[in-house]
Amino acid sequence: MSWSNYEIALALLEENDVECDYIGECSELLIEKAELALGLNFPKIYRHFIGKYGAGVFGTWEILGITNENFLESYTPDNPDAIRFTLSKRKENKLPNNFITIIDYLYDIIYCLDLNNLNEEGEPAVVSFNIDEDWGEIEIVAEDFGDFLLYIMQNAIESLKLPPIKIFYNVETLKCTCVEIKPGKNTGNHWNKESIYLSEETITYLSRAIEKEFKDYSPWGLWGVSEIDKNTWELIIEQLENMKLFLTDEPKEEEIQTMVGFLWEDTESKFKENINQNISDLIVLIDEFQSWIRTQCKNHEFITILGN
Repeated sequence: MSWSNYEIALALLEENDVECDYIGECSELLIEKAELALGLNFPKIYRHFIGKYGAGVFGTWEILGITNENFLESYTPDNPDAIRFTLSKRKENKLPNNFITIIDYLYDIIYCLDLNNLNEEGEPAVVSFNIDEDWGEIEIVAEDFGDFLLYIMQNAIESLKLPPIKIFYNVETLKCTCVEIKPGKNTGNHWNKESIYLSEETITYLSRAIEKEFKDYSPWGLWGVSEIDKNTWELIIEQLENMKLFLTDEPKEEEIQTMVGFLWEDTESKFKENINQNISDLIVLIDEFQSWIRTQCKNHEFITILGN
């Protein structure tokens, strides 16, 4: 499945509006020089990838490759060159010779192709390798570069879509960046089982109603803590009721932002791409959210919004 997954990843890259910024085609002669500099041969999939794209940013990942033939120059973070980076890590951090570094992940973690760990198609696994205090610690990230690139493309495409307009009750089902709504005051703990969770986009849809009654709240509440007493929540519920009635009355597109908050500049345009369904889902969510808040107010003096 290695090559087929790689082809799927390339098709997704070409067919979707994924943010990419890459060097461009790399000659066979330059690839051979790079292999000579490293003292090993590139595996088939990665070789094809650097031949087609060189190196660059794909989605939110910067994939190291070949940028020019000056492999022995000092590596700089501004130049995503796998050859310079790998050679520098061999010298500075004793990186084993069977690794080709493809991602400078964290300050002490790098992602590498492990040429000593091949699958049935002869493709190396993508592994994380610790070059700092836990030197040598290895974890398999993907079976091969094709699987890894497919993962990157699928996540990049998913990020282009709006998260589901719904309440998440189970922490384990979360697949997006979420804000926690917790019964009671802030205890310093997150991911509480009794809490509910809304995506950042979804909680922002409700932000105008919250701001009207809780003056200290703003979109920046996404990253802070808002302890709101139950009396204020009752007023917020009334504002949400007004919002729900507004949405039910089939508002014009240009009117929606007067009642509905949008997180980023492109959130509103994404919302309007499937506007009827999104409005319907938002009405259902508001009704469910109101019911949950009312229930919690029976037993708690405060309900807290815990930002990220």
